[in-house]
Amino acid sequence: MGTKNEGEKLTLFTNNLLINLLFLIIMCFVANISFGYFENRILIIRWLHCFLGVVAIIISILLGIQIHGIRFDLRQIPFIIVSLREGPFVSLILLSVTVLTRSFFGGHGTLYNLIVNGFITLFIIKLRPIFLKSNFLEKLLHCLSLSFFCSLSQLICLQIFDHQFLKSKELLINYLIIPQIGMILLLSISEGMKRYFLLKKEIFEAEKGKVITHLAASFGHEVRNPITATKGFLQLLLEKDITYEKRVLYAQTALDELKHSEMIISNYLTFAKPHVKKKKIFDFREEIEIVVETVFPMANMNNIVVNLISVSNISSKWIIDGERNLLHQCLLNILKNSIEAMPNGGVLKVELVRLERLIGVSISDTGIGMSNDQIKRLGESYFSSKEKGTGLGMMVVYSIIKAMKGSIKVESEIGKGTTFTLLFPETPFAQLNDVDSADIDNKSKANYGKRHYDLSTIESGEKKCR
Repeated sequence: MGTKNEGEKLTLFTNNLLINLLFLIIMCFVANISFGYFENRILIIRWLHCFLGVVAIIISILLGIQIHGIRFDLRQIPFIIVSLREGPFVSLILLSVTVLTRSFFGGHGTLYNLIVNGFITLFIIKLRPIFLKSNFLEKLLHCLSLSFFCSLSQLICLQIFDHQFLKSKELLINYLIIPQIGMILLLSISEGMKRYFLLKKEIFEAEKGKVITHLAASFGHEVRNPITATKGFLQLLLEKDITYEKRVLYAQTALDELKHSEMIISNYLTFAKPHVKKKKIFDFREEIEIVVETVFPMANMNNIVVNLISVSNISSKWIIDGERNLLHQCLLNILKNSIEAMPNGGVLKVELVRLERLIGVSISDTGIGMSNDQIKRLGESYFSSKEKGTGLGMMVVYSIIKAMKGSIKVESEIGKGTTFTLLFPETPFAQLNDVDSADIDNKSKANYGKRHYDLSTIESGEKKCR
């Protein structure tokens, strides 16, 4: 009968410790999730951990089992970990809660609890500066030493009042091992989650720095395009045999590009995440002709023939909804890349295309071309097929096309060239006579019929320029 009672007592003792340990693991997860949520609010974290430590200690004592006035539980685990983490003031609060809660159950262990935990609190206050500077293994050694001391002191105290009870080797082993296993588990979870959140913060800070770097590089890249165009037109102005009309046109175009640069400088955040601010409908074909005209000087300097090909039905309007400046920026990036892909000269073909309710443009070059792997990586930041490229130009292209609800298709073959096909949703605009009554961008409407090529004189709609 005595053996049966001893076995039941051992089972109850072990079960209570395991339930206590499960509860502490749950509390540990809650405490460390709060660290991730309030990582920059140290005071909030400290008081929250203090509160959770108090709750853990009270419930641990309630889940404990009392034998001859000595209460066995795992209260030392939250007491030690939280005290070492949060400092002397929190340690004193946890000590007070531990002593008061334990006193409700009475017995010989009340005085013992005050003496042992008071001693551990003083030791923790002295040990904490060393603990905070230690690595994980050293922290684990400190915590295990304190926990083992608590377990051993309780067993010694029980030995004084009940010599027979300690003859149970299973009980001795359970109470010396389970608290230490619990300490290893909880400290590992706590340190692991803390390290995870700190690493997450470092990655976030690194990403912010990377974004700033991208913005700066993209800013310089985008400003360089209109400045290059301006430089080309200013060089043309130095020629002596140009007419007054051409001189005025070149000067005006150079001024337009400088205004474009000014707009980029004042709105550089657009390049991080382009979005349509001033949405208007405009003639897509007109804007293509303006952009192609802009890159003529750069093409001439690189011995490149530019072919602009339109459809035979030139009387219909090509209306889309979006922002002209973003479209210009997107097209200039692609055209500039195409020109740079032909260092020894070549042919740059710009062809207007229409597919059902989609209108767009196909830009082809006879340059060096790209592999399939390079095509798949287009649009990624810092990826470029050029030796000194940043990849940010194409990143901006893809972002702008997405912002204008368009699509892009890239076909390329190494040594033969590359073709970019851009398509955008067409805005219904049935009659040419409706131009004046429609809400078309004023600048596009004013330039309509003035700055485009005389495509009507060519059956195929092709215009060549060197």
